Amino acid sequence: MCFQKLSVSLRKATHLVFVLLQVQLTIDGLYTTNTNTPGRFFELNINRGVFLGGIGAFSDVFYGNFRTYRGCLRRVQFNSINIIHSAKQQSDPLDVYGVAWECSPEFGATSQQPISFTTNASFAAFPSLQARREGRVSFDMRTRSSTALLLYNTGETPSLDLFSIELVSGQLKITVNKGSGYTEVTSDKKLNDGRWHQVEVIVDQTMIRVSLDGERTETRTNFGDNNFLDLDGFCFIGGISLQTRAKAIEQGLASLAGENGAAGSIVGCMQNINLNGQLVGFREVKVTRGLTPECVWTYPCLSNPCTHNAKCIEEGFYTYRCVCDRAPNCERNPTEPGGSPSVPLNDIVAVQDIVVREGGRAVLTSNHIEVLFDYAQLNIRETSIVFFVVNSPEKGELSIETSQRRENNVFTLYDLKQGRVAYVHDGSEGSMDSIGVELRFMLDADPRLPRKLRQNYGFTLIVKVAPWNDKPMIRLPEDDTLVLVANTQVCAKVPCAIVTCTLPVLFSSGAFIFGSANCVNFIFMYS
Repeated sequence: MCFQKLSVSLRKATHLVFVLLQVQLTIDGLYTTNTNTPGRFFELNINRGVFLGGIGAFSDVFYGNFRTYRGCLRRVQFNSINIIHSAKQQSDPLDVYGVAWECSPEFGATSQQPISFTTNASFAAFPSLQARREGRVSFDMRTRSSTALLLYNTGETPSLDLFSIELVSGQLKITVNKGSGYTEVTSDKKLNDGRWHQVEVIVDQTMIRVSLDGERTETRTNFGDNNFLDLDGFCFIGGISLQTRAKAIEQGLASLAGENGAAGSIVGCMQNINLNGQLVGFREVKVTRGLTPECVWTYPCLSNPCTHNAKCIEEGFYTYRCVCDRAPNCERNPTEPGGSPSVPLNDIVAVQDIVVREGGRAVLTSNHIEVLFDYAQLNIRETSIVFFVVNSPEKGELSIETSQRRENNVFTLYDLKQGRVAYVHDGSEGSMDSIGVELRFMLDADPRLPRKLRQNYGFTLIVKVAPWNDKPMIRLPEDDTLVLVANTQVCAKVPCAIVTCTLPVLFSSGAFIFGSANCVNFIFMYS
């Protein structure tokens, strides 16, 4: 994600006896355009406030139908007044709607990244599915939710067309209404086991085809007199907006019935979302709520970390606790068959997200991985507290700078405190990465040591990537001639010196030819 700098200025200009208002737009300090306002009036009267991103419920004056802005803004000033700072001070919540005061990672995410639905009110809204003769939807999903709305797209009125995909008691339910009544198809397979599942649904004029994890079933159905599925509005994925919820409840969706009337979203992850063969994701979405790039739900209870008579309760994205009658001895011994190699963090270690610039390097410290108990009092050396990388990062690498380590995926608490461990991002697009780590204590079999120090502790380090504008890459043609647009500032590297030059002439059209007989390497510097 790249921020662009825009500047708009208005000034009065006198030419002979005419008074004009000139408007100037500048982008990134490089591209400038001017125009004069028409008519006799040249005063700009701002008496109804300044709107950013949209006009909300404002209806006093109709200025036209404007689409709301989706993205990030910063350093917004109007006549030297900081608009965003003023908006933060508003006491009336009606003046600020759907705004977060920091740039969300989803605006730098790609269509290929998984989408995490973090609350039971999360959703993503895409343009309507065009399914008049045939509609194709496919996605991968991972959840523990037994009941959830996965897809919803309807017609202009609740009594007309509908296409929905739901989880009901863990089973997939497809509902189609082409105007002559509801047709429902329910699968036998449960999909709420916390593992990834592939789903594909095809609706044509005569059949509903469903494929779950590659197993395809076809249901020939009678859609009545109407063979066309005419949908309108948004195609909601993972949940539904508050404004559309009443219509969906009126249509009888099971995922929104009863106590789910104010919730009903999937709590989990979805990826590889295809609508009619087009991959959609964060780049194509129009409205979102409660989403995070990458799949943050790890479902640690899948590894059966608790004893046979204990209940595993997942807490948050990657932690859990075991509950049984003989607490706290509810965890399996790592050496037991079927036992988990790691147990909950409890009061052993606390983790903090790593923040790194795109293509940059971030040194890990004891603030990122903090050992909470007093190991020195137990005569435990920092070199005996060892961290194993069990899941390597996908968009970078972990650099461990020590000559004593025999494996490149192992480091100690001592290495961490000496600044020898760093995350190096590979420069790829995306706003999040993760590292799976397991903590082990390399200690002698001393019966006086607490039992918890004879166990292993698994956790995930989340890496948040701050987007950065990539440097432009310039390749000259064979004749070493570079064509530049007017107003471009260039730093040319020649054998004897570094020469900075700014084009002296403003061209109304055409380009400036800069011969490079003695120079073949150019670095653009944007002011």
